[in-house]
Amino acid sequence: MLDITEIIESSVFLNKLYPNGIEKLSIHKIDFMTSSYGSSLVYIYTNQKPLIDITKYGVFGQDYNTIVIELQCRISGIEIYNSSNNKSYLPIEIHCNEDSGYTLKQIWKDGRIKFNIDNKFIFQKVTAYFDDNN
Repeated sequence: MLDITEIIESSVFLNKLYPNGIEKLSIHKIDFMTSSYGSSLVYIYTNQKPLIDITKYGVFGQDYNTIVIELQCRISGIEIYNSSNNKSYLPIEIHCNEDSGYTLKQIWKDGRIKFNIDNKFIFQKVTAYFDDNN
Protein backbone atom coordinates (compact mmCIF):
# COMPACT_ATOMS: atom_id res chain seq x y z
CA MET A 1 0.00 0.00 0.00
CA LEU A 2 1.25 3.48 -0.88
CA ASP A 3 1.58 6.54 1.35
CA ILE A 4 -0.31 9.67 0.25
CA THR A 5 2.99 11.55 -0.20
CA GLU A 6 4.04 9.03 -2.88
CA ILE A 7 1.20 10.03 -5.20
CA ILE A 8 1.58 13.82 -4.99
CA GLU A 9 3.52 15.77 -7.63
CA SER A 10 5.37 18.96 -6.65
CA SER A 11 5.29 18.06 -2.97
CA VAL A 12 8.80 19.14 -1.88
CA PHE A 13 7.39 21.16 1.04
CA LEU A 14 5.04 18.37 2.11
CA ASN A 15 7.91 15.87 2.02
CA LYS A 16 9.92 18.15 4.32
CA LEU A 17 7.02 18.25 6.78
CA TYR A 18 6.42 14.49 6.66
CA PRO A 19 9.54 12.70 5.31
CA ASN A 20 8.31 9.39 6.74
CA GLY A 21 4.78 9.71 5.37
CA ILE A 22 1.46 10.63 6.95
CA GLU A 23 -0.57 8.06 8.87
CA LYS A 24 -3.30 10.21 10.44
CA LEU A 25 -5.48 11.49 7.60
CA SER A 26 -9.04 12.49 6.93
CA ILE A 27 -10.49 12.97 3.45
CA HIS A 28 -12.68 15.84 4.54
CA LYS A 29 -13.85 17.77 1.49
CA ILE A 30 -13.94 17.54 -2.31
CA ASP A 31 -14.76 20.40 -4.68
CA PHE A 32 -15.71 18.83 -7.98
CA MET A 33 -14.67 20.22 -11.37
CA THR A 34 -13.16 23.49 -10.27
CA SER A 35 -11.63 24.19 -13.70
CA SER A 36 -12.54 23.92 -17.36
CA TYR A 37 -10.17 20.92 -17.55
CA GLY A 38 -12.36 18.88 -15.21
CA SER A 39 -9.98 19.12 -12.26
CA SER A 40 -11.25 18.76 -8.72
CA LEU A 41 -9.78 19.81 -5.39
CA VAL A 42 -9.41 17.29 -2.57
CA TYR A 43 -8.81 18.55 0.97
CA ILE A 44 -7.03 16.08 3.21
CA TYR A 45 -6.73 16.96 6.89
CA THR A 46 -4.13 15.66 9.31
CA ASN A 47 -3.56 16.17 13.02
CA GLN A 48 -0.17 14.47 12.81
CA LYS A 49 2.63 16.74 14.04
CA PRO A 50 5.03 17.66 11.22
CA LEU A 51 8.73 16.89 11.60
CA ILE A 52 9.66 20.55 11.13
CA ASP A 53 7.93 23.67 12.43
CA ILE A 54 5.84 25.81 10.09
CA THR A 55 6.91 29.19 11.45
CA LYS A 56 4.12 31.20 9.82
CA TYR A 57 1.49 29.15 11.68
CA GLY A 58 3.19 29.21 15.08
CA VAL A 59 3.70 26.23 17.40
CA PHE A 60 1.97 22.91 16.68
CA GLY A 61 -0.42 21.99 19.49
CA GLN A 62 -0.52 25.56 20.75
CA ASP A 63 -1.35 27.78 17.76
CA TYR A 64 -2.54 25.06 15.37
CA ASN A 65 -3.23 21.33 15.55
CA THR A 66 -4.75 20.62 12.14
CA ILE A 67 -3.07 20.87 8.75
CA VAL A 68 -5.15 21.00 5.58
CA ILE A 69 -3.47 19.70 2.41
CA GLU A 70 -5.10 20.96 -0.78
CA LEU A 71 -4.60 18.69 -3.81
CA GLN A 72 -5.73 18.98 -7.42
CA CYS A 73 -6.70 15.93 -9.46
CA ARG A 74 -9.10 14.45 -11.99
CA ILE A 75 -11.60 12.12 -10.32
CA SER A 76 -12.91 9.37 -12.58
CA GLY A 77 -15.28 7.64 -10.16
CA ILE A 78 -16.45 8.07 -6.58
CA GLU A 79 -18.51 6.16 -3.99
CA ILE A 80 -19.52 7.76 -0.69
CA TYR A 81 -21.48 6.24 2.15
CA ASN A 82 -22.49 8.50 5.07
CA SER A 83 -20.06 11.37 4.60
CA SER A 84 -21.36 13.12 7.72
CA ASN A 85 -18.53 15.29 8.98
CA ASN A 86 -15.74 12.72 8.71
CA LYS A 87 -12.99 13.79 11.10
CA SER A 88 -11.58 10.34 11.81
CA TYR A 89 -7.81 10.52 11.37
CA LEU A 90 -7.04 7.13 9.87
CA PRO A 91 -4.80 5.70 7.15
CA ILE A 92 -6.01 5.92 3.55
CA GLU A 93 -5.73 2.77 1.46
CA ILE A 94 -4.07 3.67 -1.83
CA HIS A 95 -3.75 1.22 -4.70
CA CYS A 96 -2.15 1.59 -8.12
CA ASN A 97 -4.56 0.82 -10.97
CA GLU A 98 -3.65 -0.96 -14.19
CA ASP A 99 -4.43 2.17 -16.22
CA SER A 100 -1.85 4.29 -14.33
CA GLY A 101 -4.34 5.92 -11.98
CA TYR A 102 -4.95 5.32 -8.28
CA THR A 103 -7.81 4.20 -6.06
CA LEU A 104 -8.10 5.77 -2.61
CA LYS A 105 -10.32 4.32 0.10
CA GLN A 106 -10.97 5.43 3.67
CA ILE A 107 -13.33 3.79 6.15
CA TRP A 108 -14.46 5.39 9.41
CA LYS A 109 -16.93 4.43 12.14
CA ASP A 110 -20.16 5.18 10.23
CA GLY A 111 -19.07 5.52 6.63
CA ARG A 112 -16.57 5.26 3.83
CA ILE A 113 -15.30 6.94 0.70
CA LYS A 114 -13.66 5.41 -2.33
CA PHE A 115 -12.56 7.26 -5.44
CA ASN A 116 -10.30 6.95 -8.45
CA ILE A 117 -7.91 9.57 -9.74
CA ASP A 118 -6.47 9.50 -13.26
CA ASN A 119 -2.91 10.53 -12.31
CA LYS A 120 -0.99 11.68 -9.28
CA PHE A 121 -2.34 14.59 -7.24
CA ILE A 122 -0.86 18.03 -7.86
CA PHE A 123 0.06 19.77 -4.61
CA GLN A 124 -1.63 23.18 -4.28
CA LYS A 125 -1.03 24.45 -0.74
CA VAL A 126 -1.09 23.79 2.99
CA THR A 127 -3.11 25.75 5.54
CA ALA A 128 -3.43 25.23 9.27
CA TYR A 129 -5.82 26.05 12.09
CA PHE A 130 -6.63 25.10 15.69
CA ASP A 131 -9.51 22.63 16.06
CA ASP A 132 -10.93 22.44 19.60
CA ASN A 133 -12.40 19.00 18.81
CA ASN A 134 -9.07 17.58 17.70
